[in-house]
Amino acid sequence: MICVACDYPESLSGPYDTSWSKEDALTRVDILDAVLADVQSSYPTSGRIGLLGHSLGSGLASSFDTKDPLSPRCCIAGFRAVGETAKSSPFLVIASEGDSVCPSTFVMERVADVRKNNVKVGGGEVEGLFLEKYNHIDFLSAETNDAMVDFLSPLLPVARTLKVPLLDFDKYAENPNSKECFEAIESKVLNFFTTNLLER
Repeated sequence: MICVACDYPESLSGPYDTSWSKEDALTRVDILDAVLADVQSSYPTSGRIGLLGHSLGSGLASSFDTKDPLSPRCCIAGFRAVGETAKSSPFLVIASEGDSVCPSTFVMERVADVRKNNVKVGGGEVEGLFLEKYNHIDFLSAETNDAMVDFLSPLLPVARTLKVPLLDFDKYAENPNSKECFEAIESKVLNFFTTNLLER
């Protein structure tokens, strides 16, 4: 498998000129289209494409047109209505009730909304892994989270006082669980993509 992590304009490492007008800015879809075209022209592949997204990225993972009607999609800590081109795709949705940004009850409501509106998803099924204690950023790497907490630590008390949303960085600072969270989801995600990309 070739694994690619795209860098989008709103990410902290995004090397994009912020002076661009909104009309000229590249969208997530533009970037993903270009990245996939480059990978497919540079490497011999089967053409099978799986998508995984966390939080805001789960929206792109659930709706992007991969041109593969059975493209597996994994949405972590988020889920939204499935795009027309993803209706027959297998889905794995992972969420945690300890997530104060997108708790599993919120995610399950979005999945139920899709089913209630008779949208076909993964042949009618959405595979789920619902956890209890992990927060929104526990799903990200410990190295990234630790660096972010070091950077944000002086600002966390001010943000709490001003009631600025902290995306659970404050929770992570008190109880870092990224490595344990990874161990809890690793085999499920790996098996999902292995089954849907390599075995089918």
